[in-house]
Amino acid sequence: MGKENRTQKRIDLVFKRKRDDIIEVEEDQVLPLLELEQQQPEQQHNQDGGVRTNEVVTFRGIEFLQRDLGLRPQIWQYPPDQRDIVRRAYLMLGPMQPRLENYKPSGEPGHQRRFQYSWFDDFPSWLEYSEEKSCVYCLY
Repeated sequence: MGKENRTQKRIDLVFKRKRDDIIEVEEDQVLPLLELEQQQPEQQHNQDGGVRTNEVVTFRGIEFLQRDLGLRPQIWQYPPDQRDIVRRAYLMLGPMQPRLENYKPSGEPGHQRRFQYSWFDDFPSWLEYSEEKSCVYCLY
């Protein structure tokens, strides 16, 4: 196959702007978008659909860490110099694998499923169960 000889054109020669109006902004004038961002705290959306503000969590010790994966703060919420320490602390604690008589069922009525404790034996370091959220997390 031979090389095709194509001439390349600049994108501004092929496509023309629809609007050539130039908006002049004075240096002292605050743009509305920036003003709006300054008024609202930074927020993140949870998996549950709720909104959580971007708050900083401080590491006070391994005994104060939240064991339930559904309730614990995200690693990025800790100060950057503490994130590695927090990761290591959670690794030292090991996975949260509570042994319950019955795990809460989920799904449509008639087709409900529930978590089985024997799955912890099959995947000992991959699975964690949140009692608060009644769901399992795969950490593979």
